[in-house]
Amino acid sequence: MADSKADPKAEAEGKAKAEPTGAPGPSQMTGKRGMRSYVKDCAILIGDCGPVFASGKSLGSSKLDAQLGVFKHADEESWFGLQIKIPLGKNQAANEASGFGVLHAHDSKYDDILASDQYIIQVRFPRDSVKQTVGPAPDKVVSMFPNAKTLSYTKISFGNSKPTVFGYGRPYANAEDPELQGWVKDNKPILKQYTLLDALQLVEYHIVVPIKAADVEKNLDTSRLHPVFAFPYAVPEAWAPSAFKQDIAANPGHKYKPDYMLPDNNSLITAMTQSVVQDMMWLDDAVKATSTIKVPGYFIPEVSEGTRSYYVVVALPPEFIPGFDAAWRRLTKNADAFNLLIWGSKNKLAPQADWDCRLMSHPETLDQLSDHPIKDHEIVLLVCRPEPCEKRNDMGRSNMYHVKTYPNREEANKAFEQSEDH
Repeated sequence: MADSKADPKAEAEGKAKAEPTGAPGPSQMTGKRGMRSYVKDCAILIGDCGPVFASGKSLGSSKLDAQLGVFKHADEESWFGLQIKIPLGKNQAANEASGFGVLHAHDSKYDDILASDQYIIQVRFPRDSVKQTVGPAPDKVVSMFPNAKTLSYTKISFGNSKPTVFGYGRPYANAEDPELQGWVKDNKPILKQYTLLDALQLVEYHIVVPIKAADVEKNLDTSRLHPVFAFPYAVPEAWAPSAFKQDIAANPGHKYKPDYMLPDNNSLITAMTQSVVQDMMWLDDAVKATSTIKVPGYFIPEVSEGTRSYYVVVALPPEFIPGFDAAWRRLTKNADAFNLLIWGSKNKLAPQADWDCRLMSHPETLDQLSDHPIKDHEIVLLVCRPEPCEKRNDMGRSNMYHVKTYPNREEANKAFEQSEDH
């Protein structure tokens, strides 16, 4: 659970997930109307008008790249804060050669996990506690950035709250730059006595942005954030299928985008649970619906009379495939076994037997079915008679249920035509 009073290092280590490989530009849309991020290069100063700790490329040369922005993405918490990018080395080739390996991150543009050349730390300001002043940059600050045409200066503090840090504490290496590696891995001083961890725990940030003060006030503050994002589902406390189904039915919607840095434990639990629940509840609904559909079929002994195993030729009605095609393909894919409910008669109110079976993928190759040509709308099951006293859900499975078998398709068709129970 994110806590404004938690230590940022400990907090970040609990959220060491893949981060976006790059910050969106000021005009970059994130997929939904109104989901527009606004991100600008900035310089982080240590103290009022102090030396530069990190700065974006447009403001000058710095090993630590910094950006200030309002980050808004679909299906996740929008936030206002800083993003610090630290190089991993060109193509991470030196890291790979040294045995460290290659770091990957989620690329929102391609919605995929790709190799990244940046190690990104996010400092998310507490939206309800930000105190911000904005004005033109003082002359002393302007002199630090001689090539900048326009500069504004903003001070940001948080009262008794603290920022939440994402991305810090993960493994890092830059075999090409031992100094950078020391800053990140060993928390060595970067500027005077100040370390990276010190910068992530500042109670007040002094930030230079290369835009007008009016543009900072308009675009870079918490008023630009969307309402707090939360999944519309209840946080699960136990496995309760009926409750899950009610929750899903009450909150129809779109497919959520992947989020690799969830803000708290409730969001994590909900996302993990719902991803599994919603992937199977529709199948459970389909199973219950298909279990009430009575379809004609006939039995063929697998070897000879008296065997415990049979082939069953089942004719699916025309409306079955259009109605259950997706569920049927999912349920039968790589399925070792499922249930065959034997009704005995279409007039029966309950199944007379419940036997295990599996779908035969290529029934035309079976010698036992050479006299049983299979039509396009038919399937073949291999069914096994249960052991004596075998139960399912505390119910007997009728292992002694008598089935009549047919030696060829002609006799099966004749019996079907003569029967009034179809």
